[in-house]
Amino acid sequence: MLRPVAQHNNHPPPVLHRAGQVPGVSPPLPHKLESLPPALFVLPKLRHLDVSHNSISVLPPNVGLLHNLQHLAINPNKLEVLPKPLFRCTKLKVLCLGQNALTVLPETVGQLVQLTQLELRDNCLDRLPALLGNCRLLRKKWPGCGGPPL
Repeated sequence: MLRPVAQHNNHPPPVLHRAGQVPGVSPPLPHKLESLPPALFVLPKLRHLDVSHNSISVLPPNVGLLHNLQHLAINPNKLEVLPKPLFRCTKLKVLCLGQNALTVLPETVGQLVQLTQLELRDNCLDRLPALLGNCRLLRKKWPGCGGPPL
């Protein structure tokens, strides 16, 4: 379990640093996080981040700094809004946003043209943006994040 550590330099805590060096591995994060540790955003090689089953209500704009991110699982949490910088993560292939409190999926989701899986179940969405059609690799239906197509 990670514990907050006062950092007086720009280096992430050792646990986060090692995890960021292993392709496809997200740092081990404790459940019931209310926010993401700032040290995550200095891991440019991070490709897989799973912060599912927490109490995160805000995804910070710094998530846009994770340019190599391919898999983001942030379900279930308490997200109501997605930050615009998230859609700068154009290498995202899997985006799991189910069981949050999202009311709008921004048109900028259409910038994620590598997206193959988008999980949105159990949110408060009443429509999907037209630009979602730009995500041509997106599979028609998934039972949940990580499962095979139906």
